[in-house]
Amino acid sequence: MPLPADLDRHPHLRAAATGLLVVALISAIAILLVILFAAPPGAAAQEPEQEPITDDPRTLVSNEDARDVDDDTINVNLNGTAQVFRTGPQLGIRLDSIDVKFGTSVDKKYIALNAGLHAVNDDGSRGARLTGFSYGDKKNNQMNRFWARDQVELEPSTAYMFVITCTAGCANNNYLNIRRVSDNAEDEESAEGWSIDDGRILPSDNWTPKPRTHSLK
Repeated sequence: MPLPADLDRHPHLRAAATGLLVVALISAIAILLVILFAAPPGAAAQEPEQEPITDDPRTLVSNEDARDVDDDTINVNLNGTAQVFRTGPQLGIRLDSIDVKFGTSVDKKYIALNAGLHAVNDDGSRGARLTGFSYGDKKNNQMNRFWARDQVELEPSTAYMFVITCTAGCANNNYLNIRRVSDNAEDEESAEGWSIDDGRILPSDNWTPKPRTHSLK
C-alpha cells in the first residue's frame, strides 16, 4: 500500500489538497498510498525534515513491490475485507484515490462493490464512514483504482480503514479475489511515518482487528 506523491500501494491511496495533497491508496493485497502535496492557503512553512510540497501526486506508502502470497476471496461466505493504514506527520493531505490489486473472478461484470474510507475507533474497530469511492472496470491481476467521492483531509499520524464489500453478484459460485502480501511489506520509497498495518480486517470479526497475517495489496 504505497503512498506517493504518486501513491501506489495496496490500497493505493491518492489525495488532493486544498492547496492540495492527493493521496492514492492501492489494495491488491498490497496497499499503495499516493499523495499529492500542495500547500494549503496561508500554510506555514514546512519543517525541513518533512516531505517537500509539490503540485504533483506522490506515493506516500506502498507495498506494491512485495510478492503476492494469496487472496481474500470475496463471495457468498465472505462479503468484504478491509485494510488499516496510518498517516505520517505531513499536513494538508486530501484523499484522492486508492488502488487495490484484484486477482481472478468467475464473472466480475456481475459484481458490484461498495468501498469506503472509515475512521478507526480506539479499540481498532471500524468507525464512522468518511467518504465513498467510485471505480471503473474491474481488471484481473492488476491494480484497480478507487476514486474518493469527497477529498477528505487526512489527519497526521492517524489510522484509517479502507473497506470493500460486495453488494451484488457474489452469490452462488461467483467470487472476486483481492490479492494479499506478507506483513511488514512497505516499499522502501514509502514516506516517513506512513505505514500499512500487518494483517487485514474481516466482517466476520465485526470489523475488529484480530491476529492475522498478510495485508491487502
